[in-house]
Amino acid sequence: MLYEAPSRVPATLADLVVAAGGERRAAICRELTKIHEEVVRGPLAELAANAAAGAITLRGEFVIVLEAAARGAAAKQVGGTEETSMADGRAEVARLVAGGERRSDAVRRVAAATGLDRRELYRLG
Repeated sequence: MLYEAPSRVPATLADLVVAAGGERRAAICRELTKIHEEVVRGPLAELAANAAAGAITLRGEFVIVLEAAARGAAAKQVGGTEETSMADGRAEVARLVAGGERRSDAVRRVAAATGLDRRELYRLG
């Protein structure tokens, strides 16, 4: 689960497509518990395309919820071993931090997208 600013939702979804795969299911929740509450569900690739095209209202407070990664899926996505996937996760954290994101936010995002252990990513990053 990620909390995101409205202006960053399209970019975050695009990053999640790259990190977690476009077929991974997610939900974009807007204005939860409020009168304009809206929840949009679907594959990440579809949600990212809709957000980029303006089909999703980008106002208010957002929560992005990712489907749980299948056990071992992160290792399979990046070439086979858990150490390799952890190294790739650390590299992605470093890339996000270099782009101006806070380290804790970057670790949280990568952990959510890959299924890697957040504490381990933070400790090793």
